[in-house]
Amino acid sequence: MDLAEIYKEEVWRYHGIPKRIISDRGPQFASKFMESLCKALGIERNLSTAYHPQTDGQTERMNQEIEIYLRAFINYRQDDWTRWLPMAEFHYNDKTHAATGQTPFFLNYGFHPWKGNITVETTNPTATSLIEELENVREEAKAAMEANNEMMKERGNNKHHKEPFAEGDRVWLETTNIHSNRPTRKLDHKRYGPFEVLKQIGDRSYKLKLPDTWAIHDVFHTSLLTKVRDPEFDSQKKPTPPPPDIINEEEEYEVEEIRGHRRKGRGIQFLVHWKGYGNEDDSWIPRSSLENAEEALSEYKAKLPNGKL
Repeated sequence: MDLAEIYKEEVWRYHGIPKRIISDRGPQFASKFMESLCKALGIERNLSTAYHPQTDGQTERMNQEIEIYLRAFINYRQDDWTRWLPMAEFHYNDKTHAATGQTPFFLNYGFHPWKGNITVETTNPTATSLIEELENVREEAKAAMEANNEMMKERGNNKHHKEPFAEGDRVWLETTNIHSNRPTRKLDHKRYGPFEVLKQIGDRSYKLKLPDTWAIHDVFHTSLLTKVRDPEFDSQKKPTPPPPDIINEEEEYEVEEIRGHRRKGRGIQFLVHWKGYGNEDDSWIPRSSLENAEEALSEYKAKLPNGKL
């Protein structure tokens, strides 16, 4: 389906013909056909350029918010993002925007959407599951957006007033120069941690206590670090990772989820997310070391095409 058909099906039949279209210079927008069509219908075209991205600034801000939402909900392989787009769109359109003081829903329809009023318990397990999922997603989306707003404020404050870190401080580390195992950087986490500051190196760099599984240099410039602020409420505190179990006189950590696999020599390694630990502690583990994680392995294989590695 070409762009004109998509506009007809998804935009024009619901909202009428627009007076202006703001877009990037993708070939589907900058084509002679679209130029002629817009001219014939009296539609003004504003095409942004790489040197003047502010032309499409509103769309860029919206994309950033959608990315924040998706980042909070997609799986580790990032292959289920389309499932979350409808809820991301709803959340964005039901959010009050600073520029207008209103939600896009209200400006478009003149009323706020009704989001349900759960007062009666249903006896249908499928309906109950869907209701619980919608409620959880809505609350988690709100929390994710609020957390991102706080992070952006911290970044802004750090740019203008960067206090030196002291030994023992806990900091967040920007993922700018760190390559993760996930397919797309755009939907990956923007920072890792928190990590403990071990000591200052020179005027503006610090050595951090990183996980043993990280095979990278442990000294980072202050511009990549943000001090962790103590939470105001107990509910905001990050739980302490649980101690390992002792099995056959050896430490063993609980596997929460298998997130990926790769060929290594003649065998297969699995990317393991440990229960109670952050993503920065994920590690590649050979199949032979996962004999007590058969359930997690089965769940991972069930998500793969045809259930095969």
